[in-house]
Amino acid sequence: MSPTIVHRLATNPPSDERLSINAYSRCLTALGHVGACMGVPEEFWTITPSGALTSGGKCLAIVDGKPAMQACTASKDQHWSYTFVGNLVGADGQCLSADGPLNKPQSLAMQACGHNLPNQIWSLPN
Repeated sequence: MSPTIVHRLATNPPSDERLSINAYSRCLTALGHVGACMGVPEEFWTITPSGALTSGGKCLAIVDGKPAMQACTASKDQHWSYTFVGNLVGADGQCLSADGPLNKPQSLAMQACGHNLPNQIWSLPN
């Protein structure tokens, strides 16, 4: 069995925001939003060998078509694929997306995967 990997999941800013380091400092939290990276435990995620994303003892899942944290199970709705370009694709074939303005905490949504959409690209540090 492969070891799990712990990372912060950060979004990539749109091209017009790339001049500001703050735009690169937005992290997915286990509280269910994307906001400024603060280095708190809720920003750290474990990627399991089966493709589940866990934080704070819960798994990121798709519940009624929306991303949500829930108790971890073997459900396919808690398994994610990380693509070469940085998308997190759920079992429903849609991409995890940050939704809302960059200057405020963003909510999460499942949306059709687009080509290099900044709100759908997630960076995993090496």
